[in-house]
Amino acid sequence: MININEGKNEKIVNQCKKLAEYSVFVSKSYYFKKEIGDREQAVDETVKFCQKHGILKEFFETYGSEVLSMLLEEWDMDEAREVWREEALEEGRTEGIEEGREKLSVEILELFEQGCSIEEVKKVLHARMVSVTHATSGGGSRDRRYG
Repeated sequence: MININEGKNEKIVNQCKKLAEYSVFVSKSYYFKKEIGDREQAVDETVKFCQKHGILKEFFETYGSEVLSMLLEEWDMDEAREVWREEALEEGRTEGIEEGREKLSVEILELFEQGCSIEEVKKVLHARMVSVTHATSGGGSRDRRYG
């Protein structure tokens, strides 16, 4: 796969006018999306820019409405992927918390079964919490039994 984004592999891109124009089109699409925020307006501004500067002129004259539909659909997929990623992260966090609670409950029961008092259990749990806090703040190895 060859990166044809603007400023990349210019030797290859510049050998083909349409490829160079497409590279500009993609670059302007990202630019307008970032500047405007609204994807439909960004696509519209990109097409206007290209038409004004003669970029992919024949292509837009022939396939203009299809290009707009395709771009809007692609950005919808990008947004959908981001939502799916966020949902998966949240699900992973929730599962991790549940797993950590289960492991903690088992350990507390084991400590009581070994004859530890409530104060001893508190001390053990406090020491583990300090150890995990220290490890997650970059201060050392992490006790992996608690997520």
